[in-house]
Formats: sequence, C-alpha cells, structure tokens
Amino acid sequence: MADGVLTQLAIQHIRNIAQAEIRPAASLNLITGANAAGKTSILEAIYYLSRAKSFRTHHLKRILQTGQSKLAIYGRVYEHNQEWPLGLEKTESSQIIRIRQQNINSLAELSRSLPVQLIQPGSQRLLEDGPAARRKYLDWGVFHVEPEFHQCWRRYYRALKQRNAALRTGQQDIAVALEPELLAWGQKMHDFRQLYIQQLQTQLDPFIRQLFTDTDIEIRYRPGWLATLELAGALQEKRSRDLETGTTSSGPHRANLEFMISGTPAESYLSRGQLKMFVICLILAQMQHFQHSQQKACILLIDDLAAELDQQNQRLLLDWVRQMGCQTFITTIQAEPLILEALVQADGKRFHVEHGIVKEVVQ
Repeated sequence: MADGVLTQLAIQHIRNIAQAEIRPAASLNLITGANAAGKTSILEAIYYLSRAKSFRTHHLKRILQTGQSKLAIYGRVYEHNQEWPLGLEKTESSQIIRIRQQNINSLAELSRSLPVQLIQPGSQRLLEDGPAARRKYLDWGVFHVEPEFHQCWRRYYRALKQRNAALRTGQQDIAVALEPELLAWGQKMHDFRQLYIQQLQTQLDPFIRQLFTDTDIEIRYRPGWLATLELAGALQEKRSRDLETGTTSSGPHRANLEFMISGTPAESYLSRGQLKMFVICLILAQMQHFQHSQQKACILLIDDLAAELDQQNQRLLLDWVRQMGCQTFITTIQAEPLILEALVQADGKRFHVEHGIVKEVVQ
C-alpha cells in the first residue's frame, strides 16, 4: 500500500448524509447512486478534509445537513507502515483541525497531510477562465513539491498587501520602502514556478502523445511583468500608474500560464471534448510529478465519470489511473461494464448511496 492512502473515512452532517463510514480500497473506489443521492457529497467530504473548503460552494450553510450546526469529517491515513488519524470539525464560528491527535492552525499542514486532486464536469474552466485559475493550478503543484514555496508565497503576498495599502493612501515613500521585500520574495516565487513548469512539461508530454499524435504542446509562463525588464525595473516603471490605480500592476500575482498547440491557445484550438481531456492530462501530469518526487500518493476524485467523456476517453482515463496507481474515488449513476471491469482489475471497492445512506456493495 502506498503512503498517503486514505484507509478510513467518517462523515457527519454533510448535505443529506447524516452519518456514514467507509473503508475504501487503496486503489479504485466506485460510488454509485441516483442523482441527489449523496454520491458527490462523499467526494466533497474528502476534498474538505484536505483543503478545509468545498469545491461546490463557499457557504457552509449549503453544506451542512438541514437542522445541524456542525459538520465533521474524520479519516485515517496510511504512512510508513502505520495509520494515523486526522479530522476536521466546522461550525459557522469555529474550525478545529486535528492531525495525529494534535490541534493545528495551519491549512498548509492539512493540505500536505492529504493531497487531493479533483476532476469534475466543468474542469475545463481551468483554461476557459482567467489567469487566476491557472495560477492556482500552478501554485498547488509547486507547494506540494517545494517545501520553501509556501513561506515564500505568504511573505510575498503580505508585502504586496502592504504596498497596495500604501498606494491607495498615496504614501509613495512607504510603497518604495516595501519594494525590496516584494522583490526578494517575488523573484523566489518566479524561480520556483519556472523550475516546476520545466518538470511538469516532462510529465505532461507522455499523456499528450496518447491524445494528439504528432502535436507539440508548449507551456508558456508569463511572469506578470514584461520579459524585457527585471521585476525591479517593472515596479519602478509602473510606480506612477500604481499610485493612480492604488494597486501593484507588476509581479508574480499577475502571472499566467498559456498552453499552446501549433502556436494557438489550447482553449481556442481544441473541441470541448478534447479540451476536457486536455485538462485531465494537466491534472494527472501534476499528480504524477508529485508522486514521483515525494514518493507519496495523491488522492484523485472523479465526479460523474460519464459527463462529457465518451467510452473511448473513459477507458483511456481509467487506464491512466490504473498505471499511476493512485487511490481514486469515482462517482457515476450506474455501474457500467467498462467501470466494473476496471474495478475488478484494480481489486477495488464499490459503494452505493441512496437517500444519504452509504453501503458497501459486495462484489
């Protein structure tokens, strides 16, 4: 069993699930049930246990079961030939996170403890939405393979917040005084990101070659300032404009990733179905890089496998998942033969959800 696998999951008061407990397989886990039965709520709970937030809403009231004031999620993680507990309890006014029976306040530590990635209908928004979505994707990857990145990220954004506050109040001398710290941490962020993108390209190419024969994918990183300038020069050049607008216009907080096919942005070049698979490649490449560099599993959540994926692409995705050996949770309305075949090959487990009740299906 790989390190980082979730061996037990207990859920309390999440949407229509009053209480549920499962012992998932280390490989493939299939969750079936009708629409609104509670399938996605199980994925939501795992995601919440990793990131202390939902991928479906920012409002706690929409997650809490009707009439309840607190949700709770508990798990056990296999690592170094033993299991250790983690848990999260959340109300409107408080949050308690425990890892290895110790209370913690760091969401970064929680995320490192249980790395999770998600494929869902609408995942193609990674490319269709603005640069912020792609920065988030990029920084998740760097955070999980570079121990110093989180501190660097925090220090940069703290200096950025302070400089923006000075700009808004017209305090140019303070804004200038903050620039050395902004430069130091901004340059480190930039260097970490550039190195990571080179590594990601290596992991991405094998996936892409199975999708697009004889097609080269180029990842372009736009650092957030003109390539002809250093960051120091960009800050100086834009200082007057920044004072007028009250915000810092140059820096890694304005960075962008572009994925180019034959010189054309992927989101313009590909059909909707191809774009969906392309984004799946991006997610799996990131996971594979993490697993190779950290020697630890990354959990994959796939919500509604059949959505926008035909049988051929479903089979390809299932093959990739099997080859990567990652612990995977898949929701679908019906257990199609293709998925059942993959489940048997992986020696996985099947769970069925009905009206918020979760039961393991004995194969």
